[in-house]
Amino acid sequence: MDLVDLIVTPFYILVICFIAYGYQSNNRSNFLVSNYFLSAYFLRIAGGMAFAFVYAFYYGGGDTLNYHYDSTIISNALRSDPINGLELLFTNPDFEDASTYKYVSKMIFKTDPASHIISALAACFNIFTFDSFLATTIFFSLIGFWGNWQLFKTLCQLFPYLHKQLAIGCLYLPSILFWTSGLMKDTLCTMAICYLFSAIVKVFVFQNRSIGNYVVIICSTWILFALKIYILLCFIPTISIYIFSIINSRIKNPVNRKIMKPFFYGMALLFAYFAFNTISETNKKYSLDSLEKTAKITADYIGKVSVNSGGSFYSLGDLDFSPSSIPLLALKAFNVTFYRPYLWEISSPLMVFSVIESLYFIYLSYLMLIHFKNHSKDLKKTFTPFTSFCFLFAISFSFVVGVTSNNFGALARYKSLMLPFFVCGVYVTINRDKTKYANIKTHQIQ
Repeated sequence: MDLVDLIVTPFYILVICFIAYGYQSNNRSNFLVSNYFLSAYFLRIAGGMAFAFVYAFYYGGGDTLNYHYDSTIISNALRSDPINGLELLFTNPDFEDASTYKYVSKMIFKTDPASHIISALAACFNIFTFDSFLATTIFFSLIGFWGNWQLFKTLCQLFPYLHKQLAIGCLYLPSILFWTSGLMKDTLCTMAICYLFSAIVKVFVFQNRSIGNYVVIICSTWILFALKIYILLCFIPTISIYIFSIINSRIKNPVNRKIMKPFFYGMALLFAYFAFNTISETNKKYSLDSLEKTAKITADYIGKVSVNSGGSFYSLGDLDFSPSSIPLLALKAFNVTFYRPYLWEISSPLMVFSVIESLYFIYLSYLMLIHFKNHSKDLKKTFTPFTSFCFLFAISFSFVVGVTSNNFGALARYKSLMLPFFVCGVYVTINRDKTKYANIKTHQIQ
């Protein structure tokens, strides 16, 4: 950070504040905007600034600063050499291109197309922020915010009586405020998966089949595919079950609905299988034959980096992916994702927030157990298509990130985009009998 951050950042904060207050004043009749928008908006900006300060002054470096470094190369090229700058902006770095070699050779992520996307997007903001790292980070935090806000609005249309609980899950968790507010892939992926889920709900639940929703689905899927393909590999099978369950629920005749249910579940699994194979064929690391090797390599690499840098290392032991060992490994991964670090595993100030979240997830799990105990004779009605999706997605995602992270800091960052679905799924489950207590109407939150 330098002098430009001290000059440019306050200016954009004032502009952002002006826009935020204007948006709220124009939407005073909207219950969600009037009650949650400003607090979530400014907390997200604060989270982005905290993220920038921590990496700049506490860690003294990291991917976010490297993304920004590469982005300044692109933005400087756009100013001094627009033709080659545009080429750097819209294409992957190419060593064989003599016209852009002088720029590409200086880049840190010149061989990583996914990271280049983040740097290219940051370069667009750099044009207006004069390469200010802090100001550009704030714009990224707003990208993440609008994704979570869109998810929050959509879930409130589904469950308006749970707006307070949904706000906690979508807007106020520490991991969301911090890890999805920086100049990182996670911020863009959070925005993408929130918009993707919201658009799918609009199409299949609210039956709003506008072109805009399909465009959002395509664009969001592309972002996840380009940045973190494993998110799609967890999302597609679980959302397929959700979609086909919704289709099955629309059959009016109860007998026919029951008869067709296995067929729709089979269709969901078949669609998920073909989608999984289609995606994995484009990246052999994530093919069914290579998943075990990829997971072990990733876990080993992150673990070694964590140990060498004095990071918050953890281990699940030997990674055995044999069919008989998968359940135990999945249980360990779920435990480390949601319930660790424990109090005695705190090794840095930042881990305090992770411990607080872990205690909160233990509390939510306790509420779930109480609910199951009280509804033991009626467990079939406990899981709706939505809650089934949330828990299946949480379990599959926790398995992937829990097994491969080997570092509590990396784990906190990777799992952050999944947490809203888990938390909201819990609250919907334990409050399924309270729909009559809704105190806002659907038209107030659209």
